[in-house]
Amino acid sequence: MKGKLLNVAFAISIVSFLILIGNFIYLGFQPDKTTFFGFKNVYVVSQSMEPTIMKNALCITRTIDFSEIEVGDIITYSHNNQIIIHRVKEKHSDYLITKGDNNDVQDPWKVYPEDVRGKVVCIMNWIANI
Repeated sequence: MKGKLLNVAFAISIVSFLILIGNFIYLGFQPDKTTFFGFKNVYVVSQSMEPTIMKNALCITRTIDFSEIEVGDIITYSHNNQIIIHRVKEKHSDYLITKGDNNDVQDPWKVYPEDVRGKVVCIMNWIANI
């Protein structure tokens, strides 16, 4: 069982590495917009999502249409020229309300469809400990 888990972790690491290389080499580095087949690496710089996502962890996100987002999803979005990773708490027809798991209150702004960059599909907290 331990060997299988190590193989899965290794495979995720390789995929993440390939996505990162794709971002830099094939597509040019545009942190806010560059994806590799709809996937993107996002490095976590705050503790707002702990313990779900640790500071210094790496996440893989995929491009998602606003209509596919559900309450409870962890998304990345742009706000004041920063990429934020928070959980969707409310979904309205034309905007979202989000909150970091480690924050006491919801974000004081609305997240509109054009702000959404992706949905977190893989969390690699173990990278935070390297």
